[in-house]
Amino acid sequence: KVSSYEGNYDDYVNFTAQRAVETAEKAPKKVNDYKLRKELESQERKKKTRISKLETAISEAQIKRDELNALLSSPEVSSDFQRIMELTDELNKINESIDEMEMEWLQLSE
Repeated sequence: KVSSYEGNYDDYVNFTAQRAVETAEKAPKKVNDYKLRKELESQERKKKTRISKLETAISEAQIKRDELNALLSSPEVSSDFQRIMELTDELNKINESIDEMEMEWLQLSE
């Protein structure tokens, strides 16, 4: 298409450059679907891996908690106040750790 332009060559170049900028701003940004899909898949794999590690850690902590509970109820330990206090502190730390891991697991599972 041929059209006339009022002005000199420099004005025309500036006009076409400005028009190119305006059309580029109006054009929707192209999204790389492949890259986006791969990033989402990667995030999903990381999430599943973290869930799996949390499940293992929770299971191990629960076993340790059960062992401590059994130890606390044993007659040898029940007569030693200092040992009971140490085991109770350790048990409280393990329970807090289990609670934190379960909360993270719950958030990741949603």
